[in-house]
Amino acid sequence: MIIRKASISDSRGIATVLVDTWRTTYIGIIPDDFLQNLSYDEREKTIFNMFKNMTDNECVYVAEVVENKIIGFCIGGKERSANPKYRGELWGIYILKQYQRKRIGSQLVQKVIQHLIKMKINTMLTWVLKDNPSCAFYEQLGGKYIDEKIIKIANNDYVEISYGWDNIVKLSAFLESEIAKK
Repeated sequence: MIIRKASISDSRGIATVLVDTWRTTYIGIIPDDFLQNLSYDEREKTIFNMFKNMTDNECVYVAEVVENKIIGFCIGGKERSANPKYRGELWGIYILKQYQRKRIGSQLVQKVIQHLIKMKINTMLTWVLKDNPSCAFYEQLGGKYIDEKIIKIANNDYVEISYGWDNIVKLSAFLESEIAKK
């Protein structure tokens, strides 16, 4: 397995991971018909356009296994809501269910952190659906609860919570030790 910077040619693989992880992670949380109607083609177009409009302040990394099969990805950059304390943001991380709990998430988050540190950003936050079973991942990384907001998905209201890190240099050191345990 390798972790590498993603490119526009990865759009289909990233879209596949995104749709498949939503379908496994949010089953019983988000309506089944919404999850089943997620379209690989629509997500691929969205991701392709994201790549076309990306700036140096944003980054996308993929985890892939043999034969260039993308099994996870993360995206991050500058914090998007002008939070005065947290200047960086982990916008999303998605790993296919069968590859979770293998420290791939730690490796992907580490890449976003390294990108943020190069930008002279030393704080970070992320937003996660409160009912997402992966909230424990962020808590294990030392993320502290910051805030919550209501978002709409499939015409339903959901609580989204944010986790924050006041010092991503320390988080980076922690992740290095976690990754080394492979």
